[in-house]
Amino acid sequence: MLSYKQLRITNVFSGLMPYNFICVQAGCFLSQLTSIENLFTFWTLLKLLGAANIALLPGILIKHYHMQREEAKQQAKKAS
Repeated sequence: MLSYKQLRITNVFSGLMPYNFICVQAGCFLSQLTSIENLFTFWTLLKLLGAANIALLPGILIKHYHMQREEAKQQAKKAS
């Protein structure tokens, strides 16, 4: 069993990791831009779309997990 301090450190680390990753990727992306025209290239828009999808992934997975748990609870109620 994790202590409160260990649990807190784990939660903070896992909660801040996606934000820090996105910030670093955005900084790398901005450092590679040489002009405003480069901002709207196909490759750039593809990178931004990929980052947006990665940011949505945890929410989708959590929603899917909660829906499965609800279905399991409902099936357990029907069985009893």
